[in-house]
Amino acid sequence: EAASTVKSFVQDKFTTLETALNTSNVARARHKEQKLVLEKLLGLEPAFRQLVLLGEQGQELVKVSRYVTRRSTERVASNLFLNENQERKYISSIYIDEITSEPMVTMGVPVTNVFGDVKGLVMAEVNLKFMWDLVDSIKIGKNGLAYVVDKEGNLIAFGDISRVLKRDNLVHLPEVAEFVEGDEATHESSAGISKGILNTRVVSNHAHLGTPDWAVVVELPVLEAYETVVNALILSAVVVFF
Repeated sequence: EAASTVKSFVQDKFTTLETALNTSNVARARHKEQKLVLEKLLGLEPAFRQLVLLGEQGQELVKVSRYVTRRSTERVASNLFLNENQERKYISSIYIDEITSEPMVTMGVPVTNVFGDVKGLVMAEVNLKFMWDLVDSIKIGKNGLAYVVDKEGNLIAFGDISRVLKRDNLVHLPEVAEFVEGDEATHESSAGISKGILNTRVVSNHAHLGTPDWAVVVELPVLEAYETVVNALILSAVVVFF
């Protein structure tokens, strides 16, 4: 359930982009109309920091942004055009904003004509800070917690924002290491006792998100996880004593 919550955050951004393109016919619109579509989209989705429309050759046609940004779209654009994913969606690896230190990703979807031919791309720079409150609100038992890591073990969403901003790497935690070293195809969803993100003994498990290549890790304190067993043992001990 925690993984589905986080995955829906990413999927919703793709859906927003695709819906805007399908209803506005951006491929045939004039420059002024294209810019208006992107400006409306930027206003509707707070997580979008920048939107860029690229032509068939990868040239920048329109750009709208909330802030003045120095980030070039050239490298990401080339990756998009070389990407042969049949799903026709692209999401970059996470990078850190030089000014705010916040984690960012770039998402891209194709602009197609009525025949389905690709005529360009729309790229959205997405601020992942909007995912932090979402992850922090996930309830795991009474005292459990959830967090998100990328394939390198870097913390990208957690209740303690300061740890995300300083780019904590959690590959030393057994559950995170299992995700980093393994893959979704061979993953066995079994919880185990290990050291957690707060350096306490927990029962933890993780789920792959697939696209993007992140994982949601959930932890529950050992005593809470085995509360029923502990209570049964105490009751048995009292009965035996008497």
